Amino acid sequence: MKRHIPLLALLLASLLYPQSKIDINDLVEVDGKMYKPSNDKLYSGIVYDSYTGTGEKKLEGFYRNGLKNGEWTWWNVLGGIVSTGNFRKGLLYGQWKYYHSNGQLKARGSYRNGDGTNRDEYGLTAHGRHGKWIFWYDSGSKSAEISYKNGVIDGVWISLNEQGQKVWEGTLEEYKIAEEEAKLKAEKEARLIAEEAARLAEAARLAEEARLAEEARLAEEARLAEEARLAEEARLAEEARLAEEARLAEEARLAEEARLAEEARLAEEARLAEEARLAEEARLAEEARLAEEARLAEEARLAEEARLAEEARLAEEARLAEEARLAEEARLAEEARLAEEARLAEEARLAEEARLADKARLAEEARLAEEVRLAEEARVAEEANLSILYGRSIWMINSSLANCQKMEAMGMTVVCGFDSDLNKSIFIECPDFNESTAIKILDYLGLQSSDFSIVIKDGNECGHYFEIRIYF
Repeated sequence: MKRHIPLLALLLASLLYPQSKIDINDLVEVDGKMYKPSNDKLYSGIVYDSYTGTGEKKLEGFYRNGLKNGEWTWWNVLGGIVSTGNFRKGLLYGQWKYYHSNGQLKARGSYRNGDGTNRDEYGLTAHGRHGKWIFWYDSGSKSAEISYKNGVIDGVWISLNEQGQKVWEGTLEEYKIAEEEAKLKAEKEARLIAEEAARLAEAARLAEEARLAEEARLAEEARLAEEARLAEEARLAEEARLAEEARLAEEARLAEEARLAEEARLAEEARLAEEARLAEEARLAEEARLAEEARLAEEARLAEEARLAEEARLAEEARLAEEARLAEEARLAEEARLAEEARLAEEARLAEEARLADKARLAEEARLAEEVRLAEEARVAEEANLSILYGRSIWMINSSLANCQKMEAMGMTVVCGFDSDLNKSIFIECPDFNESTAIKILDYLGLQSSDFSIVIKDGNECGHYFEIRIYF
């Protein structure tokens, strides 16, 4: 009979409420309840939704007075059922089934007023679960059996792997203890792994540093060896160059000596032959020829000397012009340097004068401010008619430094002290004034007389002293 109750309820609902069917996305939600568009009445009837593009059914269910009621079903995009179950007054109630994407049953159990919150590790809402729940892997093998009471695991529950082997059987409290132990074990293992990784990383870092140091040492040795090799090659090349130059110089010297000796020999032979020829043929003709040759040679010598003298003169003029140009450039550069040094010195002098002037201005302003402050304090003291305090001694306990300085400015001998066991207090030696004068002192110090008690006490050399003590 119980299995027919939902059918009877659905039949009764169909008789009591007109059967309408509407896309759930067209309804309007207000305060968690659904209304028809442009209608202030709560919606009752069937709703549906479809996947965009394919038109495949996505969900189908029923609303009563704006709340989910009766059986609801959801499908995936391939047409397979995702979940199906019942609502009562908007809450999950009765048996529900959930399915894997391959069509295998995922979970089955009952709710009692579930609100759809508190998702579990299976991605399913756990709020309101009541009674036995069974879960399956997508392979079809059972994964767990758990009993609930008002959404909370109640009693012993069982967990199995995909091979059907039991991996857990116990209460929630036992599971939490085991889970905590596993967590601590995992944390310990992770800590040991991290420490080992840190040790290996440190060893790797030291090894890398040693490798880099060794590479740097070898590179430095190679560099020094290369520099030594290049220096040796340069030395040998220089020695070879010098030896070659010496050899060439020696050969040139010997060649020059041989040439000169040959020229001397030939000249001697020519001289002897010429003397013989001249003596033999014609002394006078030879003398004329020699005279002509001497004249021509002299003219050529003089022309060559004039040419060389002209070239020397032009070279000297060019040298002097270049020296004059360089001297002029040096003079202009020196003038520019001196001008720049003079400008920088002037700027430094002006900056220093400005700094000293600003320092003097600030000192003068501070002096004037101090004079104004002292004059104001003297004026206030005079207005307060406190001149009778001049030369007296005063003890100020837990008072500010500024107030102590004010009393010193009136010519009093001030002792400022601090005592964590006392509240603010003022003691004046041998007063000869009344309570109104004490109130003027407090006003002069910027203190509220209502916060102090004022009493005259005996006990010192004068027979009495004046005490002003704060209440708090």
